[in-house]
Amino acid sequence: MVSSPAINNRRRAIAVAIALVGLGVASWFYRLCWIDPAIRFLAPYRGADWIVFPKPATFDGRPQIELTTTFRTRWTMAEAPRDAVLEYRAAEHAKIRINRQEIAAPATPQNWKAAVQVEVGERLQAGENEIAITVANGRAPPALWAKLDRSRR
Repeated sequence: MVSSPAINNRRRAIAVAIALVGLGVASWFYRLCWIDPAIRFLAPYRGADWIVFPKPATFDGRPQIELTTTFRTRWTMAEAPRDAVLEYRAAEHAKIRINRQEIAAPATPQNWKAAVQVEVGERLQAGENEIAITVANGRAPPALWAKLDRSRR
C-alpha cells in the first residue's frame, strides 16, 4: 500500500498540532506550579529544600486560621564572613532574626514563590550563630525555603 503525499502531509500537520498542544499544556502547567502564588505547590529550587510545618491538609470545611511557626538553625563559624546573603522563599509571610536581632527584610513579595535576598554579613559573628525565620500562612501550613551564601575574609 502506497501512501500519497497529501496523506503524509496531513499526518505531519496532525503530529505538529498535537506537539504544539502538548507544549502549550506543559507551559501552562509550569506557570501554575512554579510561578502562580495561588497554587500551593512547593517547586524545587537549587541550593536548599523546602521545610514544611508538620500539619496535614484538612478538607472538612472548617474555617482556616493563620498558622505561625519558627524555623531555626544554629551553627558555629571559625571566623565571621565578609559578606553573606540570605535568600529565602516563605509561604506566605516571614520575619527574620539573626542572633536574636530582627532583620529589616524587604516587604513580602506578592508572589511568595519569588526569592527574596537580604544582606546579613554584618549580623554574623565568629563563634555560635542562629538564624530564626518565623513564617505565617493563613491558607496552608507554613513552609520555608532558605539558603545562606557566605564568603570568607
